[in-house]
Amino acid sequence: MSETNQTGFGRKIRWMAIFLVALIVLVVAGWFIGAQIYRAAIDDGRNALADEGVTLTCTDETLVGFPARFEWRCTALSLTFANGGTLSGGAFNTVAPIWNPLFTIAEWTGPFQSLSADGFDAAIASQLVRASLRLNASLELERLSAVLDPFAVTLQGAPQAIASGSQAELHIRQPIVSVDVTNEYDTETSQGAAADDLEVALLVFGFESLFLGGVDQIDLSISGLMEQLGAVQARSVQDLLRQWIARSGQITPLTTRLRLDDLAINLDGDAAIGINGLIDFDGSISTNDVPALVELMGIDENSGATAISAGAALFGRQTTIGDDRATELPLRITQGAVSIGPVPLGLLPALQF
Repeated sequence: MSETNQTGFGRKIRWMAIFLVALIVLVVAGWFIGAQIYRAAIDDGRNALADEGVTLTCTDETLVGFPARFEWRCTALSLTFANGGTLSGGAFNTVAPIWNPLFTIAEWTGPFQSLSADGFDAAIASQLVRASLRLNASLELERLSAVLDPFAVTLQGAPQAIASGSQAELHIRQPIVSVDVTNEYDTETSQGAAADDLEVALLVFGFESLFLGGVDQIDLSISGLMEQLGAVQARSVQDLLRQWIARSGQITPLTTRLRLDDLAINLDGDAAIGINGLIDFDGSISTNDVPALVELMGIDENSGATAISAGAALFGRQTTIGDDRATELPLRITQGAVSIGPVPLGLLPALQF
């Protein structure tokens, strides 16, 4: 019995050793095969940029991270655009776990330098840009987030920064679609956003600029569901906006939070930009200081300043913005024509793209 037990134990040890060796071989082979696929995806992305007239230069390029992740590293990264403009910075690094290579985290260290085609030179003093990207199984964008740490923008020859901020963020993601069971056969029906709609949010904190007049600091957040944005393929931001406006131009809903020093302003409603560049909006505007808002909008007595202040006192809905008491009023913009409640204020100029 003793020899039988020892023989059985020895067989288990051998099978365990064989399993461990096979596992190591599979992990090693899996990483190198995955690295080749990851490298091919990087090259495809670089070629896609080149097709759009953008040249990406990665200095001292390496692909490391064995055995648990893929890390694409550059000691410096620069972009050269079709119009001759450039954007350059320091070390660039992306990390993707081997079990989920469609989720990537990237970091690009500063300082950054931007040079336009006409020689307009700007230095962007920021230590780090952080970003995360998640794709779905069809390689479509599921989520993109980018954060720029404390930054300052200085033009060539300027004695001081023309703009600065404590942080800037951009977030883009596919919306979360609600699913309801609607019949006895448990067929699920998606409700809410369409597949090509994208939720977009832009946030800027502690923004200061020489061009803000009497305002010392601005905090701004804008978010909304941009319909059909995911269906647009464009070569530039300007082309992206043009194509999106031609396809939809709808932002439903649009949420804006703006604080100018002590003045807080909230906008909530549905917005649209027409192919003619004129804005439509149907919603509300809230503020913690109606007289300051009236002054900021440049509304004088002839344009309805008294009527707005009186209407706010009599009919405005009382609400709060943070810890401040606030007043909410209806705001409508129709083909650029602005009115607060029944009071017409004037026309907004058409946007140019």
